[in-house]
Amino acid sequence: MFNCVVFRIGHLDSGTYLLVPNTTGCRLKKRKAQPNSSLPLVTKSGSGSVTLTQEFRHVLGDIYEQVDLDGSRTLSRTEFNLFNWRTSGEEVQDDEWEVVKDNFALENGELSLEGFMQLHQMEAEDNGGESALGKKPFSTS
Repeated sequence: MFNCVVFRIGHLDSGTYLLVPNTTGCRLKKRKAQPNSSLPLVTKSGSGSVTLTQEFRHVLGDIYEQVDLDGSRTLSRTEFNLFNWRTSGEEVQDDEWEVVKDNFALENGELSLEGFMQLHQMEAEDNGGESALGKKPFSTS
């Protein structure tokens, strides 16, 4: 076994690299009990309008940051496709990406955090406040 730490900060030139995963050795334990309560993702007003809760907006922001692989603070189609694939198991089709580009806030042709929140707000409204996570985020039909 090697007892050294090797790391690199900066840009890697084109080429082939061998990546060796390293962990802390920590282990996750199975829960002793399931939570007996849940946090709502949305709130509904008396008039029936739906709003994302602050907690849900915070989690969506965290997800957005994790999917923003290049750190540009916007989601490219490839990054948004990764999000869509991980949440619904489906790839974003050309017509669906056009819906995103036509209806939600973009920066330099990529989905902004504001647009990502708008998308989820629209989903919540379309689903009457029911969770749409794990379902296709939007449809073109």
